Amino acid sequence: MVTINEIFFRLNWKAALFLSRMTVKLACRNINRNEHPEIRKKRIVFLPYSTNDCRTLHTIFAVLLDSTSKFSSDVKIIDPQARMEIQEDVKSYSYEEKISGLIELGYGYEIWRGMADDYRRRCNSDEYFEISPYTSEVMARIRQSHEHARQIVEEFEVFFLPDLAYTFNRTIHFYAKRRNKRVFILNPHGQLLDVSSSERYPSQTKTVDELCIEYDNLNISAKNELVKLAKQYFSDRQQGKLKSDREAIKAYKQKSQNGVAHDAKVLMLHCIRDASRELPNKKENFILESDDYFIWTKKMFEKIGKEQENWKIKIHPSSTQYPDEIEIIDRLAQTFGIKPTCFNDVPSTAQILKEKRIVFTYSGTIALETAAAGFKSLVFGGTYPEWMAKRVTLNDLNNSSFSGVEILNSQEKEKALVILLLSAKKNRPIYEICPQMSVGPSTSKLKRSRSEVKSSKSFFVNLLNRDRRSELHLILEKLSYSLVYNSPFDIDVSKRIVDKLNVQSN
Repeated sequence: MVTINEIFFRLNWKAALFLSRMTVKLACRNINRNEHPEIRKKRIVFLPYSTNDCRTLHTIFAVLLDSTSKFSSDVKIIDPQARMEIQEDVKSYSYEEKISGLIELGYGYEIWRGMADDYRRRCNSDEYFEISPYTSEVMARIRQSHEHARQIVEEFEVFFLPDLAYTFNRTIHFYAKRRNKRVFILNPHGQLLDVSSSERYPSQTKTVDELCIEYDNLNISAKNELVKLAKQYFSDRQQGKLKSDREAIKAYKQKSQNGVAHDAKVLMLHCIRDASRELPNKKENFILESDDYFIWTKKMFEKIGKEQENWKIKIHPSSTQYPDEIEIIDRLAQTFGIKPTCFNDVPSTAQILKEKRIVFTYSGTIALETAAAGFKSLVFGGTYPEWMAKRVTLNDLNNSSFSGVEILNSQEKEKALVILLLSAKKNRPIYEICPQMSVGPSTSKLKRSRSEVKSSKSFFVNLLNRDRRSELHLILEKLSYSLVYNSPFDIDVSKRIVDKLNVQSN
């Protein structure tokens, strides 16, 4: 029997789809493109998230490229509910053995990383702690994603993915590059990025070092303009005014806490179920440097449990969006005897920056924020250069007291402010025409439907704006040129910002 809620959901969904089609027609009607020389048609596939905001974005680009009569494009929607029967191995494994054992499927190191992302995201929370077989449903989806992706790589020439996480996208990325086919990132965060080159793997965004090079190559006038813009951005970020960054709003919404010892070290957790950037090979035995956030968190909790009176643990603002994430953290705390006081009365992010507190993170954005505030975080990953953050290991924790923080000089602080700004906007050339990213992985169907209707309306209004249409026109020109002449597609973030500032000043 169909419930009232389901009827309401379907009506909302139909409305969202209708609005999506309106945005496509509007975009096609109002954007004029220069003609390129005739070439043979290319088979282009768009593979968006299953959310309406991402489907709308991909449909806009698909229709516009197809309407030039130079390309043959296709919009594919993945069925996330599809299943496939497999023979499950009844042997029991620990979490570490499960993640490492995925490589024995024989798909290769790069695809293995995506499979590990899939497993962490989809497995039952008990699988993190108990010796048990692989979850058959999760393994079925992993294998099916791989086979589906291989078929699509055979069929098409150009691929637009929403990200490079999980089995499906990793597989397409890996095999398409091996066959010299083009791969792009296109998602509602604003990214439109060419990831066809093997030199950019595994990062799907510009690194901090690359952004530093961009900054260093600017002239004094451009640097000064960016510093002014970055200071305003950082101020808005701390006041929770950035609608474009849900995590920043959540992080800075917390009120300051009184009575927290100033020398208490703060551990900033990552989302355990979210995709990690890197995994070890089997010979590395899952040491800290594996960058598997569950294993890293487990090792950190083991250390904190022995001296917890000196620690506060801050849960990632997006952890509530992932199924059982809080339960996993609670079970880890119980395992290592960490008391609730470590999680209570944790200083707010604004308070951490203002009071220059000692912060530990694997590679979180907090390291950029503390640098912008004039001091270094203590980091375990290799994301940040030494001038910006202090690299530590577990042995360092045993051998050092960490009684204070290292202060950046004025030039380093200004540079960190600009890098924070560029990092927030890096590889986001289409953000101004994107719908709002307003749905998380555990959002209910009704809330998802309402938010997607809002996203479609927002997209519709954005494309009525002349500047937004001009922005899309320019980007589509560059994209079409890149596809026609098989040339790299890249947009210099700092140059776009400076050019926009110069236009506004004139």
